[in-house]
Amino acid sequence: YIKYCNNNNNNNNAQYYHFILPDLDHITAFDKGQFYNTVSNKYQRIQTIAACQHTEKSLIQYLSLHHQQSEQLKKKETWNRTIDNFGAVDKYLIVGGNHKKDGNNYYMNETLSSAKAIEIAKQYLSSTTIAPASSSSSKQMNVHDNDGTSVELWGVANPNSKHSTDGVHQKIEAGVSGIITQPLLTEHAQDILMSYPRRNSNFSADVKYIAGLALPKSAKSLLFWLELLDDHADRSLSNTIIEQDPLFQHHLDWFERQPMGSSSSYVWAQKQLSMLEEVSQSSSSSTNDGDSNKARRMIDGIHYMPMKNTKDLISLLSGKKFSI
Repeated sequence: YIKYCNNNNNNNNAQYYHFILPDLDHITAFDKGQFYNTVSNKYQRIQTIAACQHTEKSLIQYLSLHHQQSEQLKKKETWNRTIDNFGAVDKYLIVGGNHKKDGNNYYMNETLSSAKAIEIAKQYLSSTTIAPASSSSSKQMNVHDNDGTSVELWGVANPNSKHSTDGVHQKIEAGVSGIITQPLLTEHAQDILMSYPRRNSNFSADVKYIAGLALPKSAKSLLFWLELLDDHADRSLSNTIIEQDPLFQHHLDWFERQPMGSSSSYVWAQKQLSMLEEVSQSSSSSTNDGDSNKARRMIDGIHYMPMKNTKDLISLLSGKKFSI
């Protein structure tokens, strides 16, 4: 779930939302149908694509089939046919995925990096058009968009890693228009996020950055984030190093001191949300995008990552204030 920051332009639509459908093995066709049924506005949908599950050929096949599946889902009596562009999405979020980490993918040597998958998807979506099936008009549209507007490609980044900037640069050059980050759980994460490039080498529109907000319920669930943040290809981001980070250790100590059954997880989440809201009001004037005189917002929105902690998520979104 993504909530965007207000641009202070007195436009009520400046603060809006997106919902992300994961690309996981246990996500069934029924789950996807529920997602499209619940999030009825296609402009609020983001479909995740795990690059590690694809070769170049299979990714193109997936992108080609997605539109066909969207049309088939429209015809099923199970779902409401009046849903706006049922099956269509506003963005594809291309991630690396987990299969490479555990080595269980038989085709691992052929599968794609996220940057390469973004490049392939960008080229494919830019070059592929179809004629509307319900019209004899010669108008052409993007193969995955029922109303002719383009689908954006987004990527992910981990600002807890001191070596993540190069990867972000590669994804921006490959064609992403937005980056969603992991939660900022280490003491250097904000500085690394500020160092990320805001434009590609062509100096086109600013890249949007959405910061992750973890919602752990206990010290145990906070430690679970060590597994999610661990990158075996980056020794600076191992479990041991993250756990020894002063800020992460502060978070862990705080949870371990709280009594069971208290509202401590929500209080912690409130503090993290306040920090991110302050960051969203800050600006970056980095010189790595060719326009050092123009200050830019550090983050453009917040990605809520509840990991089943829907209680705290609902409380945050409703604006409840607790303290201990």
